[in-house]
Amino acid sequence: MSINLSLSDTIADLFDDRFDLAVRMGHLKDSTLACKKLADLQRIVVASPEYINQHGTPKHPNDLLHHNCLRWDGPLKHLNTWPFTIDGKEVSITVDGNFQCISGIASTYMCLAHLGIGRMAEHLALPAIDRGELVPLLQEFQARDDLGIYLVFMKERVLPPRIRAFVDFVTDHFKNPSWRPSQN
Repeated sequence: MSINLSLSDTIADLFDDRFDLAVRMGHLKDSTLACKKLADLQRIVVASPEYINQHGTPKHPNDLLHHNCLRWDGPLKHLNTWPFTIDGKEVSITVDGNFQCISGIASTYMCLAHLGIGRMAEHLALPAIDRGELVPLLQEFQARDDLGIYLVFMKERVLPPRIRAFVDFVTDHFKNPSWRPSQN
C-alpha cells in the first residue's frame, strides 16, 4: 500500500479531487459519503502561561471580549463563536483578535508563541497542556461539544481491500487516542 497524504483544514471533494478517503472533524453534513466515527472530539480554550502573565486570566467567558483571541478565516468562520455553559444555559461568545487563519496547526503555533487565546481541538491542546506549554481556561464554563473525528469515503457495496485495510488500521489506532489518558 502506498499513501499520498494531503493536509488541509478545507473540505475536499473525494470524487473530484480523486481521494479514496478523508479524515473530517466536527459535525458531518448530510452527504452521500459513508463514514466511520473514530473518536469523540472536544475543543478546549487555552493560552500560554506567558500570555496569561502579560494579559491576565479571563475569569468569565465575557472577559474574552477584552483579550486577543485567535480566529478562523474562510469557511471555518463559524468557529469564532465559542460556546459556554453559564448558569446552566448555553451561551455563545463571538471572539475577536488580530490573527486569523484556516489551519488548526497554525493557530496552535500562534497560541504557543503567546499571541492570544485559542479554542482548539483536544488532540492539539492536551499534549501541550501536559508539557506545561498551554493552560486550560474557563473550564468551569466549558460547554460539551457534540463533535467527532470521522473517516469518510465513497459508498460502495464492497470496499476495495486497500481502503478496507486502511479503515481497519485507523479505527484500531483510535481505540485509545494518544492525546487521552489510557482507558484500560
